[in-house]
Amino acid sequence: MLAHKYVMKMGSNVFASLVSFISLMVMTRYVSDQYGVMMWAWAFVAVFNAVTDMGFNLTNVKFVSEGRDPDRCFSTFLTIKIVMGAGMAALSLLSAYVSYVLTHSMDDEAFLVVLVFVVYYLVWDLQTSMTYTFDGKGENGKSSLILMVEFLARAVTLTVLAFMQVSAPVLALGYVVGIAASSISCVLIFRHSHLRLCRPDYLRDYLAFTAPIAVSLLLVTAVEYLDKVIIGFSFDGREVGYYTASAGVIWTFSNLGKSLNTVILPKLSEYRGSETGRAEMQGMIWKTERYLALLIFPVMVVMLIFGREIAVVLFGAGYERSGDVMSVQCMVLYSVVINALMTQVLYSTNNAKVYGRCSAMYIAVVLAGFLLFIPTYACGLGAVGAGLAMSVGYLFQAIMLVLSVRRYAGISFYGRLWRHLVVAAIDAVVLLVIDHCLGISGFLPLVAVSLFCLAMHFGLSALFREFTRSDAAFFKDALDPKKLSSSMREEMR
Repeated sequence: MLAHKYVMKMGSNVFASLVSFISLMVMTRYVSDQYGVMMWAWAFVAVFNAVTDMGFNLTNVKFVSEGRDPDRCFSTFLTIKIVMGAGMAALSLLSAYVSYVLTHSMDDEAFLVVLVFVVYYLVWDLQTSMTYTFDGKGENGKSSLILMVEFLARAVTLTVLAFMQVSAPVLALGYVVGIAASSISCVLIFRHSHLRLCRPDYLRDYLAFTAPIAVSLLLVTAVEYLDKVIIGFSFDGREVGYYTASAGVIWTFSNLGKSLNTVILPKLSEYRGSETGRAEMQGMIWKTERYLALLIFPVMVVMLIFGREIAVVLFGAGYERSGDVMSVQCMVLYSVVINALMTQVLYSTNNAKVYGRCSAMYIAVVLAGFLLFIPTYACGLGAVGAGLAMSVGYLFQAIMLVLSVRRYAGISFYGRLWRHLVVAAIDAVVLLVIDHCLGISGFLPLVAVSLFCLAMHFGLSALFREFTRSDAAFFKDALDPKKLSSSMREEMR
């Protein structure tokens, strides 16, 4: 069942986020400055690691799901990852050398952390050649398990190192420990996958499919990390820490949307080619948009109103400014869902080039926002400015993708989403009144008001006929532990 695969993928991301929260809460309290330096260097390398994707990840998922020879797909994808990984390492080391030796814009500590993350991404790139092949075969449970292993090992190591109050380079080794643990588990699972290395015969096909969107996707991925780099150059490591701490919270919930990428694409590819298939695709897209609105809108409302209070509870009083970023950046959450859905529709209908054009416009909007909102020579908003730029950019991209999917794939947007927006507005008004009367702060009051908001949102949605008994039955079936366990066992056979 598609819902079970999505729940497994989403569950692994939620688990990864929760254990990351634990380590993040410790780091912001015990090694806040070192954490900021580590996150800046991580973003520095991640910008160059964008060259290893450029659309190849989802291209591999698409080709495998379409029934092409999985051995040739894997061998071709692995070859691409090796070449691109080498390019990432060369670009990262060259730029770090220039910044460290020639311009002196990078100190000893940051340079050492960059070296650690070059190693991390080299291993991670090789691992993704296996995990994205699993996803293409519909074996999302395998890639989910590998993700959980990495984040658990990383979180435990980072927590221990933070308590020891180590330097940033030593702290960054937690990422290496995590990727080493997940790589071992990945290889063990891969040995039973019946995949074999052979000649990379699909190189030309991969390059041809990805070529129209390669540059756009390269820049899209780079932009997701460029904000932290610009903040670090304009301010300091602490300001980067404010932003990445908030981004960690946003990342947790945005994965509700991003989890769709490698789950829904194989299914959409099955629908392509007939009017009946298009109608089925339309129904699945509408249902997904509606169900995720039910889950995400209450989260957005709570973050918008109680951003500072959440930041103090999670990261300590010294990171209260992260709450301002959270309140601004929470607006990206549903946009991410829409972007993920629309992107998969365009990929599955062979309209990847259209996605490339939308991405190019998104990049222009976000970069303009970075230059306008972040630096001290402009608005000087720092972390808050970066969050604002990303929110505006994601919303703009969502609008462009929705219009493109309607034009090129004949699939319209869910027309009754306005009801969810009305319900969210009512949620916000009620929470503002509660906060005015009671002054919500502290862990337990925040948990209570969040659960109240969720219950109120579902109740009001039921009144608007956007949550019915059949929907409740669907959620119950999708979350059934026995059925989830059965789906996982089937993959592992």
